[in-house]
Amino acid sequence: MKYPFRAVSFSYQKAPLAVRELLALDEAACGRLLHLVHHDLNLENLLVLSTCNRTEVYYSAATNQESAIVQALGQVAGVANALEYQAYFTAFDAAGTAAHHLFEVLSGWMRRWWATPKSATR
Repeated sequence: MKYPFRAVSFSYQKAPLAVRELLALDEAACGRLLHLVHHDLNLENLLVLSTCNRTEVYYSAATNQESAIVQALGQVAGVANALEYQAYFTAFDAAGTAAHHLFEVLSGWMRRWWATPKSATR
């Protein structure tokens, strides 16, 4: 990777439900956000993850792009004043911390998946 791996996280750990609902993204909106941050912000190595509990953008860039990503999220979600909610976001600037956070999120999903009853076809 040419630039450090970074992340911007917006989750239930810091944001109340009403704010998460305001900035929620469906699948099509995730695609629009991915396109926007790639083409307008020139970010690389992108992953946009959005569930009922979190919206996160993982990316590579020379500098922290948290404010620009929050603005882009607001644009896609139709929230003009998205920067007013920036205190609810967490930026992971070091490559190690961003990767560690991503693996924590994914391992949490796997633990929940394995803990749920499964049909024989799964």
